[in-house]
Amino acid sequence: MQLTMLATVRSFAKINIGLCIGATRRDGFHELRTVYQTLNDLSAMGELSALNLGTGSTRFDPNLEPHHHLVCEACGRIEDLPHEFTGVLLPAQVAETFTVTATEIVFRGRCA
Repeated sequence: MQLTMLATVRSFAKINIGLCIGATRRDGFHELRTVYQTLNDLSAMGELSALNLGTGSTRFDPNLEPHHHLVCEACGRIEDLPHEFTGVLLPAQVAETFTVTATEIVFRGRCA
């Protein structure tokens, strides 16, 4: 028998995907590694992006388009910032020995 349960939870995390959790263990709990392994597998397959934004935990982002982030230091909210910052360049002497393939900017502050 397959049991399906749907839940909606408000969260500041950057993930909104469904998880299928199997049978409970003998102690009545589910194996949490299954959940985290699913997220890491989806990230390895290119379906999610694993983010380390310095908040102490990894966030998983389903937005695979190039974008930047706003991080609230008070409440932990992370918001996508789909804006291009064309004026951000490496100093000339660094650019001679390094090729930029992507730019990710994180703005830290507090929600208004």
